[in-house]
Amino acid sequence: MEPATPNFDVLYAIITGMTNSTPTLLIWLVQYRKYLDLVQQDLLEQAELVKAEINEALPDAELCWEDLERAAQNLKQ
Repeated sequence: MEPATPNFDVLYAIITGMTNSTPTLLIWLVQYRKYLDLVQQDLLEQAELVKAEINEALPDAELCWEDLERAAQNLKQ
C-alpha cells in the first residue's frame, strides 16, 4: 500500500531554507506523515493517538497543525 503522502525530500528541505527550527519541523513532519498513513489504512484509533501526541508537542515546538499541513504541501511540490 502506498503511503498517504510521497516520501519527503529531506535534502530539498535542507537546501531550500535551513533554519534553527527546520530539524524540529522535520521531526514533526515524520509524525504527521505517520498519522496520514494510519488514516489511509483506516487505523483511526491509532491515528488519533498519534494526532494527540503531535497536538500535545506542537506548542512547545512553537508550531501548529496548519504549519505541518503547509510544510507537507510545500515538500510535495
